[in-house]
Amino acid sequence: MKRIPFWKQVDKDGPVLSHCAELGPCWIWCGCRDIKTGYGRTTFNSKTYTASRMVWYLTYGAWPKGDACHKCDNPPCVNPAHLFDGTAKENSIDMVKKGRSAGKLTLLQVEEIKEKYNAGSTLALLAKEYKLNRTTVHRAVTSRTYKHLPILTGRLRKGKKLSMEEVTDIRRKCKEGATQQALAEEYELNQSTISRIVLEQVWKLNPTEAT
Repeated sequence: MKRIPFWKQVDKDGPVLSHCAELGPCWIWCGCRDIKTGYGRTTFNSKTYTASRMVWYLTYGAWPKGDACHKCDNPPCVNPAHLFDGTAKENSIDMVKKGRSAGKLTLLQVEEIKEKYNAGSTLALLAKEYKLNRTTVHRAVTSRTYKHLPILTGRLRKGKKLSMEEVTDIRRKCKEGATQQALAEEYELNQSTISRIVLEQVWKLNPTEAT
């Protein structure tokens, strides 16, 4: 398959966003994108990069020291004028300043959620308190968002005691189609623990329990 040149996959007539109109239009990456994040993906010398990181290299002749972060907050944008070289922490701070955080959380709120969870609160109670869904809370306490913050050292990281009935339920629900991520949130465990339970690497069934 013939490779399409990088700039042939860029639409320079993208939208002018109101919160950064002074920067001009977004240049939209029309090639392959990450299905979860929306960021463009491209390959260079047999390695995969985000399109924004690649455009930084093509524009300035060097890779960014950190990440090619977006001033416009538009993941598929590759306009060099909309990018800045920043660390994950700097990007998160910029995100919060502009109210672009997951669930509109501030860094202080994320730290509070982690502390409350570690002190014994549940995902359901925290989701209700902060008006979020359980997935967002789970991502916060496991540092899947705001990764520069300290990782939780409480129940999720130390494990949680399960009854054999709960273990059996986890395996049954997995067989019925529940995802390991959903089960991790429901039982307040790490996904790796769910995987080990499902694969019977822990809590192995006795012959009488397998029937």
